[in-house]
Amino acid sequence: MKHFFLVTLLFSSALSTQIINFQDKSTFKLAYGSCNGWRNRTSDIFKQVLKDEPDIWLWLGDAAYSDRKLITRDLQGDPTRISLTQDEVNYIENRFNASKFDPYYTQLREQNKTKILGIWDDHDYGMGNGDVTFKGKDQVRKLYLNFIDEPNTSMRRNVSHQKGIWEDYLIQLSNNNTIHLVLIDVRSEFNTVSNDRLGDQQWAWLEETFLRNSNASLTIVASGIQMIPDRTLFLDEWEAFNKGKLFEIIRKVKKVNPKLAKMVLLSGDVHFSQFYFNPCHSETGGVKLIELTSSGMTHSAWTQLYCPASFIEMINPDHWTTDSTYRSPIVNEFNFGLLQYDTQNKQPDGAQLQMQIRGMDGQTKIERKVNLSEEGEAMGKRKMCNLLHQRHRKIIQAIHTIKLGISDFKSKRGLSLIWSVGFIAFLFSTIVSTLIRTLSFTASLIKRFT
Repeated sequence: MKHFFLVTLLFSSALSTQIINFQDKSTFKLAYGSCNGWRNRTSDIFKQVLKDEPDIWLWLGDAAYSDRKLITRDLQGDPTRISLTQDEVNYIENRFNASKFDPYYTQLREQNKTKILGIWDDHDYGMGNGDVTFKGKDQVRKLYLNFIDEPNTSMRRNVSHQKGIWEDYLIQLSNNNTIHLVLIDVRSEFNTVSNDRLGDQQWAWLEETFLRNSNASLTIVASGIQMIPDRTLFLDEWEAFNKGKLFEIIRKVKKVNPKLAKMVLLSGDVHFSQFYFNPCHSETGGVKLIELTSSGMTHSAWTQLYCPASFIEMINPDHWTTDSTYRSPIVNEFNFGLLQYDTQNKQPDGAQLQMQIRGMDGQTKIERKVNLSEEGEAMGKRKMCNLLHQRHRKIIQAIHTIKLGISDFKSKRGLSLIWSVGFIAFLFSTIVSTLIRTLSFTASLIKRFT
């Protein structure tokens, strides 16, 4: 049976929430992914997505690699230029079309069972590590919204209405269940000087829409880059300033809705997948955050850089300052994320939400089942949290000091140094990983034959 989507705008506020009606659905599925089409690479990942029959497909950044260093250099480096040339626009549009007309994705779009949503990151924004200064962002904005089939009447197309393409949706399900889905734009107003990812207008909108929809059965926040982890050197991150503002808003929502116990975060960008949990719930007013990163639809950290999972772990301060209960193993292969929400709560363990990373083979790689009705986390353990934060900050500060020192080299020496450090860490982690696996294998053989 085909599902038709009733999407209406609420005009009660200048900052409106879109309504998506799935009230005939007792089980709702949202699939999502990021990092697609790097260097014209393709995969059959959407063949597996089709089999899962999601109600919504969410592009979570880098849906196409539309940026090109030559374009960025010429546009940003020439003070006389204020926009992209037509040839540059055509190139970017062709990159989006390569993703849009993937045969399996075309089936997903045209079968009229799955609604397409999206938010961009840097590569589909049009500028690698892009920020507010990108001169071509309004032109790429139109191309991106065309790519995800955003309605022509959408306020996301109105540059004078809002400075970016952030958006939120209230998904109405059976049994009076609702899901508040919030898409955050971390590029359009990103100020690299103040390190503010969102800008004043988006922060104000985010707080307003969170509070207005505080009674939703489930809140999902989607960002092109990771939110909980503190990634280092080579990877984008929210960092302390932005996380602090987000946590402050969550604390306000918790006061309005004391029953709020958990909130789900979705992210992409890093070319691997992993679960994360916030170890200190006092920061969020007792709300447990569960983040599931899904990244690598046509390439992964392993297929792209031959980067082992052990190295990825080593460059994350959480690896050294928290135990493994606050994150899952890494999935370092082609993948997409899948969330399944049960409005009737038929699961024997009471879990209403199932969160998975799925592979090219259709198998579940990592999974968490979440009981959203559990009581909120205790506000205690502040002393432990403070100690943890102190250790965490010291490691981050040390790494950022090294990063700044390297960036001060205005010659090839700086680039050589950063790659040398990366190669040494990569080699060390590979050796350690191989030794651990060899010892584990040897131990299992000894145990078997003794």
